[in-house]
Amino acid sequence: MGTSGLNPLKLSVACGMNWRGIVEFLTQLWGVIVLSLVFQLNWVGLGKMILLLLTMEVLFELGGFEIVRGVFISLAPPYTPHPDLVNTSSMIASLRAVGNKAPRSWYFPYDFATAVLCDAPIEEIQQKYEGRWMPKTRDLEHVFVPIWEPADTWYLMLLDVKASKIYALDVSRSPESIVRRESNMNKILLALGKMFIQSRNIVNFRHTSPDPSNWGNFIYPDGLPKDLQSAVSGLWCLSWLQHKGGFSTKIFRHIGNSDEVRMRAALHVVQSDINRHRAFVQSKAEVVWQGITTSHQKETFNNEGM
Repeated sequence: MGTSGLNPLKLSVACGMNWRGIVEFLTQLWGVIVLSLVFQLNWVGLGKMILLLLTMEVLFELGGFEIVRGVFISLAPPYTPHPDLVNTSSMIASLRAVGNKAPRSWYFPYDFATAVLCDAPIEEIQQKYEGRWMPKTRDLEHVFVPIWEPADTWYLMLLDVKASKIYALDVSRSPESIVRRESNMNKILLALGKMFIQSRNIVNFRHTSPDPSNWGNFIYPDGLPKDLQSAVSGLWCLSWLQHKGGFSTKIFRHIGNSDEVRMRAALHVVQSDINRHRAFVQSKAEVVWQGITTSHQKETFNNEGM
């Protein structure tokens, strides 16, 4: 591999960077080259470090929270979606719900369930999640709680407040995992009950107990599969959180082609209205698409001329 093929300026333009981005890229690239000399990397090692640098390009940003290209790569098969994508999907759904005068759904990030299962003090949990993820409302209908389990397994607990029902959306369950996961969900329900009782939103539970641990057994919808691989469970979780309109019995059906779900999940995040880089990503996509169509037109013209 020779140095003549490495043109940072052309590479940065191809990546859709502005002049500020070009300067930042060149600065970072120089740092990569220096590191390669320090660690005596060959050209292959240097190429890998440059590739790593490109995966750090920010494609989503909101209030200082960023998602880089490398995280989106986790949506490519056969990988498991990165937890940041699950949290971002919850955030997008939550902000969309808040856009209504009377929010009907609450969406928690997976960190909430993790904090409860790790025995964080309820006061700490309440302070961190109540204001941001439990917006004031009098018409609460559903609560979405994604749960992550080590080894990259996802499932989701869905509370139907009006009907006092608890759905366990778990497509990778087995006889061995059900007991453990139901124990985890019961622990989360107890924490939610403590938050609901002390919450400004307790009016939403005027027709039922504010302690969901008293609502009865978990319901496993018949339309959902089971015994699926852990990697696929993350896609299902994204599909449930990204469903337009919040709750619908349609989320209990099969998601269909997993590759299409992966693509829709990526588009849902990068094209969301809250993404500060939305216009940049769209313009970059247009440039790439024009390049693809132009190349196809040239190929078609050459084939016809032969």
